[in-house]
Amino acid sequence: MVVELMSENIELLERWSSILKDYETKCIERIVEDGREKVVLADLATNAKDIASHLKSSPQSEIAIIALEGAPSTERGKTLLINGVKGYGNAYMQPIHLKSCVESVAGGFVWVYPELVREMVSYFEPDAREVDNGALPDIFTEREKQIVSLLLKGKSNREISEALDVTERTVKAHLGNAYRKLGVTNRLELVTRLKSGI
Repeated sequence: MVVELMSENIELLERWSSILKDYETKCIERIVEDGREKVVLADLATNAKDIASHLKSSPQSEIAIIALEGAPSTERGKTLLINGVKGYGNAYMQPIHLKSCVESVAGGFVWVYPELVREMVSYFEPDAREVDNGALPDIFTEREKQIVSLLLKGKSNREISEALDVTERTVKAHLGNAYRKLGVTNRLELVTRLKSGI
């Protein structure tokens, strides 16, 4: 998978390139359709117009855009995701998170930072608060149904662990199982998958 890097900030480009050295990376000045599937890691601070222009003119593009900025905003993140960006977060996130972001998007998934996931859950699934355990797929165990039901109500892992009197590690393990069963990698994908009826 080709990963193209777009920013006017040379230090940021060098940082991304160093972190993503296992990929075929290339620095670009603008997003160009060339018929190939690729991921574009774009600095929102210096390339917002190019990102917006591409999303508007090529809604069915094979290019998956990850828009990053120094101070991510929940509202901006929601707007970008609604308009077709596949990843959004901090331009200076930890290397392990940047790699995870690129791997998720390259795999066809959406990636956002945890706080935005909670906001997006409520945006994409406003009626999720009404879901009860019986409405969840039978592929889930009873405990997974309890945990997913609380997740759909916007609860964090800590809040779920407190509500069910289990450890956060147990919550993460059950969520991991639920993600695998649905073929998703995060909360937002789980919610949108459940909304579409699997």
